[in-house]
Amino acid sequence: MFRWATVLLTLIAVALGATPVVAQTQGDVDRAETARDTAYQQLVSANKRVDDAILAFELVSSELYELDWRISLFEQRIEEYEEQVDGFETTAREVVIDAYLGAGGSLIGSAFLVPSLQDLITSQELVERAADEKITSLNRLTAFRREMERVEVELIEDQADIEVLKSAAGAALSELEDAQEAFATQYRRADAAAEDARARYEAEQRRKRLAELARQRAAQARKSGAAAGLPASSTPGNVCPVLGGARFVDSWGWPRSGGRRHKGTDMYGPQGRGNPLVAVTNGRVVHSGSSLGGITAYVYGDDGIRYYYAHMLGYSDVSSGSRVAKGTILGYVGDSGNARGNNHLHFGMTVGGRAVNPYPTVKAVC
Repeated sequence: MFRWATVLLTLIAVALGATPVVAQTQGDVDRAETARDTAYQQLVSANKRVDDAILAFELVSSELYELDWRISLFEQRIEEYEEQVDGFETTAREVVIDAYLGAGGSLIGSAFLVPSLQDLITSQELVERAADEKITSLNRLTAFRREMERVEVELIEDQADIEVLKSAAGAALSELEDAQEAFATQYRRADAAAEDARARYEAEQRRKRLAELARQRAAQARKSGAAAGLPASSTPGNVCPVLGGARFVDSWGWPRSGGRRHKGTDMYGPQGRGNPLVAVTNGRVVHSGSSLGGITAYVYGDDGIRYYYAHMLGYSDVSSGSRVAKGTILGYVGDSGNARGNNHLHFGMTVGGRAVNPYPTVKAVC
């Protein structure tokens, strides 16, 4: 059998589905929330540093993209000018030949004094003899090509430097992102801890309020002599009215609708709705019903006590007015009457027309 020598706080913990609550103070909550705020500020700072690192990385990458583009343009222009130079050199050779044929040995002598054909065709003597204006631009074209090659070398050097910067920026970004994730994890934990501390504190405050309420109601109930119930000697051999045992608290005298006071014990069976209900002692069963109690039954015990079963789902096959033996199934746990949605047995006891608290009696047998 269930041995629920229970108090109100235990029932409330079960009803709320609560795990054991460790007492929390407002100071515990304040410390947890301070830790959460600190972790949040660290996370905000880490996010800012990551944003700055992303900006730096993007700027370096942008510079690198622009350099790559400029280098490709210079390479394209150099290739175009080299083609033009090749064409001019062909033209220059023709001019040299024409000049040779027209000038004779003097140009040949000049040819032996210059190191290359290009220097020859751009020499002052050839320019003076050449009628083709394209030859005069050859020197400028070659100089431009050399300048472009110099710029290209500088750009490639810059490109290498920026590659190094990009690599460093990428490494810094990765490191900061790792730090950001660590701070985010720390914040999530601190936030969870603060929420847990707050929940525990509020649960502790609820527990205290409920305990105080239970104390007040118990004090009110004690004002009535009936709250003490009957001694065990008055109900020898009784069995639990709920087959298999039950969960319950001493709620005698607690407020009920319409200004009434509770005149019984609410009992919750292990099977819930449909749990069998049995006669607590030998006697006679009478079926009844009301708007408050719903489907009800009375057992007029041979011990002179009338036992009351309310909110039943229905009766067993035992007819009203029949004699019943202790342990006979009378009906089943339900929520009829004003107990809609709350499947339980309201169990009451009356002696000499006066209701008494059934809690001590059922506590001894359930």
